[in-house]
Amino acid sequence: MSFSDIKGHASIVHFFKRELATGRIASSYLFIGQEGVGKMLFVRTLAKALNCLSLTDDACDSCASCVKIAGGNHPDVFFIEPADDKESIGIEAIRELQERVSLRPYEGRRKIFVINESERMTLDAQSCLLKTLEEPPADSVLILVTAHPEEHLGTVISRCRPVKFNPLDLDLKIKLALQRGYTEEEALFLARLANSGVRDADSAESGADDRAGREDAIVFKNKILKEFNTGESLLNDKSFIVSGSRDEMRYALAVIECWFRDLLVLKAAGDAALAINRDRVDELAAVGAKVSFEDVEEALKDVGEAQVRLDGNVGAKIVFGDLKMKVARHNIF
Repeated sequence: MSFSDIKGHASIVHFFKRELATGRIASSYLFIGQEGVGKMLFVRTLAKALNCLSLTDDACDSCASCVKIAGGNHPDVFFIEPADDKESIGIEAIRELQERVSLRPYEGRRKIFVINESERMTLDAQSCLLKTLEEPPADSVLILVTAHPEEHLGTVISRCRPVKFNPLDLDLKIKLALQRGYTEEEALFLARLANSGVRDADSAESGADDRAGREDAIVFKNKILKEFNTGESLLNDKSFIVSGSRDEMRYALAVIECWFRDLLVLKAAGDAALAINRDRVDELAAVGAKVSFEDVEEALKDVGEAQVRLDGNVGAKIVFGDLKMKVARHNIF
């Protein structure tokens, strides 16, 4: 994938192509934007362009360097992110980064260090990183990727060049989903869901042209709703979702949020065409007939609070367990 394949971020593409052409690449960047907007896809493309053997302002996508970076095995490109069993990026990971920064590139022109979900660095880790940001080596580029810049130390932010990724247009999201083989109804759901800032299985982050090899986003949605609508499973500490990734948990909460929004829309307007879950209108109508508008409104607020707590690294069992008790009080089940 090259810059020409990046959709919805023309101004950022133009900026970096100019920087590459003139050799004015900064030592550190802060990529800011909601989940699923394509930040990590852009990072990988930029990493390829910085070390591409064609020596142009873009990635050729076919030289040995581009192929290695695409395959995740280039010796000069490093990704740091929270481990599956941890909720934060600790000081040990940053110290390891600093050791690698001090070494010469193994085979590329530049070493690329990417800290994904950088807002999850501990304060000690961020403080430790400052030394590298203040005295960056000329042969390295450090990229922090985040949806929550406010969680960083001001001194960290001030030493990085900010790059703001705006949300993708709804029409573009629908087009991308259609290109991946979804029906119009499914594409609309995924596009509208992405507006919540959640990265799903087929978001711009994947950069994939098909749905093979990943759990289908619609199948996953239906699995979530099946458990949720039993009134027990999804919000129980034994649910499959509490042992999933943070992205899967965010996706689950966004699916629940869409469900409640559909209930409000149907109760207020009675127009099934306005629902996001158009394949479940009968089910929504049955639930809506048993609950009040006010109860659904309150439940929707509870989901929003759960999303904030999850992003604040509160444990999944606590987040989903508390949400279960709150939703039950509103007679949803």
